[in-house]
Amino acid sequence: MHEDRSPPIYEGIARRMADLIRSGMLRSGDRLPSLRQVSRQSRVSLATVIQAYRWLEEHDLIIARPGSGFFVTCGAQGTTMQGTAGGVMLAGDPRHYDKASELCLPPRPASDLLPEHRLSRLIGAMVRRHPSMINHETDPAGDHELRRQIARRATNLGLDCHAGDIVITSGGLEAMTLALRAVAEWGDAIAVESPCSAATLGLLRSLGLVPVEVDATSKHGIHLDRLDEMLTTRDVRACLFATNCSDPLGYVMSDANKRDLMRILARHGIPLVENDVLGDLVYGERPSPAAAFAKQQNTLVCSSFTYTLGAGLRLGWLAPGKYLARILELKAASSVSPPPLIQCAVADYLQGSGFERHLRALRRTLESRADDLAQAIDTYFPADTHLYPPAGGSSMWIELPLNADACSLWERSPGTGVDWVPGCRFTTNRTLCGFMRIPATQVRGHAMDARITALAAQVKRVPS
Repeated sequence: MHEDRSPPIYEGIARRMADLIRSGMLRSGDRLPSLRQVSRQSRVSLATVIQAYRWLEEHDLIIARPGSGFFVTCGAQGTTMQGTAGGVMLAGDPRHYDKASELCLPPRPASDLLPEHRLSRLIGAMVRRHPSMINHETDPAGDHELRRQIARRATNLGLDCHAGDIVITSGGLEAMTLALRAVAEWGDAIAVESPCSAATLGLLRSLGLVPVEVDATSKHGIHLDRLDEMLTTRDVRACLFATNCSDPLGYVMSDANKRDLMRILARHGIPLVENDVLGDLVYGERPSPAAAFAKQQNTLVCSSFTYTLGAGLRLGWLAPGKYLARILELKAASSVSPPPLIQCAVADYLQGSGFERHLRALRRTLESRADDLAQAIDTYFPADTHLYPPAGGSSMWIELPLNADACSLWERSPGTGVDWVPGCRFTTNRTLCGFMRIPATQVRGHAMDARITALAAQVKRVPS
């Protein structure tokens, strides 16, 4: 008889980390979690984690730096980290890391489209009426009145929730971070749409989670048959999808497809973390999130006011369903709620009809500017450039002619005043180098045309 021996526990941990390194999720120069962190997350002894890290060292994937921890070696992907006067720069990327990180986020509406003056007056009035709030903190869930207003709007969209079911966060990224930490652990696979928001991919990488991409189209959204097949054949812990106004495609899934999506996830017992941060920017009528079509509470809806009221508010929210207790535990241990003054002022603003009027005007303007950008691209770009008109948001996804390499152009572009991003930033591989995302935030005029003309000239010269 031959004894069927499973590999040692430490080797399983080491191989999962090796997969993260070889896939590019952990890059050269990245610091690994401490031994104690991995011990807690993997629920194994410290000695087991030490063995795993020794295995990685023996395979030249990591290196120990006394007093600093363990880091991915240069040899892992053949790349290095370079220092610059203005901050850290990724090898092969001539743009500063902080600027490149900013461009990974969906383009924000111009400040003149946001109710800055109205909110500043509300905040000022709140300070005058309640000066003691400067030294006040809310509980981890956030201000009750703001949660009530959010729950009221969410109920109108089909979500079954009350004020006690909402958690206020410091922006949409924190909402998604908490949601992912509640449903997944280091090394778990998370299904995402492809192309996927660059910010989402970066978030998964920072949490040590492995994205598994599911094809999506600008017309129908996520390819549900392929998702069903993936969940049957792969060990996927959760799905992280944007069903409304995804970045970069800007699609909105139909109600029928959202309902089918929730049926598939229910059949496989997979939770949905729904990125609904851009949902309020859909042109026309605001669609419901996919979670509204779920029959159980195995969904976590993440949203924010970053793109509708202003990024400086740092205000987001999360409807975590059955994971509420876990979310509150994580939030209490990691962060406090945004300033109560901000929360109370936004709650006041949401009480009346002003917010809905603002959203209607904002959507009309964004749609008009997307049309302006489409006309400019049609006018100045090569004739065989293909546009994918968005259903909402502030950007345009385009396919370059003859598979011209946008990634190569990005690496050597001197800049044209257009904060475009190459398609390779929206996937874990280089299969989308023939695409780019262009912000649709400017009014059509001489300045915009000049910038688009300059970018078009670069595109015409870029090699295939």
